Amino acid sequence: MSQKNSGIGALVAVGIIAAGIGYAVGVSIKGSGSPSANTETAGQEAVVDTGETVEQLSEKLSAVMMPQEEYEKLTAAIYQTGLTLLTSRAQSSGLEVDPSIGEDLKKIVSEKYTRDYFTKMNASAMTGLEKTDLFQIIKFYETDAGKKFLSLSPKIIANTMTTVRDDMAAWIPQTVETLMEKVKENQPKKADGQKEAPKKPGSANKS
Repeated sequence: MSQKNSGIGALVAVGIIAAGIGYAVGVSIKGSGSPSANTETAGQEAVVDTGETVEQLSEKLSAVMMPQEEYEKLTAAIYQTGLTLLTSRAQSSGLEVDPSIGEDLKKIVSEKYTRDYFTKMNASAMTGLEKTDLFQIIKFYETDAGKKFLSLSPKIIANTMTTVRDDMAAWIPQTVETLMEKVKENQPKKADGQKEAPKKPGSANKS
């Protein structure tokens, strides 16, 4: 169960991680857009002003960064986690979960975790991006390179997560064992013939 919950947390974070990457890419392509009659300048760069607020642009970018396919994968993972917990609880009570109950759960998940839910959640994490930044990032994602990068982002992140997970599975136990040896070495040694500290009054068991 803990692994499934970790997976969900990681998937939800995809949008936020992609935002940071997208921002870095957007900054690197400053000046690539052509100015129009209605523009807003930042430094020497001109960007198209669509009249949208920072909040609207943040939600627009968040929606772009979570395609429908990824949204469906995310809600499916949430549903599966809930179903696993429900089934486990039922079995521990000697009960069976009717398929109709599973459909009820699926409906509950879809009603709570809508696209708008994730769009607003990820948008709230973009408070460090200014209007010009958002324009540049959105413009990048509309290019062929941006679309390709967006389609590869889940694979890149998943590969990173898998590599780190496998590495930690081998590295952490070894590191803990090494440190445990140091813990043992650092324990205060009792002098030869040292008596145990007297017990506190009332600590002995009464007969």
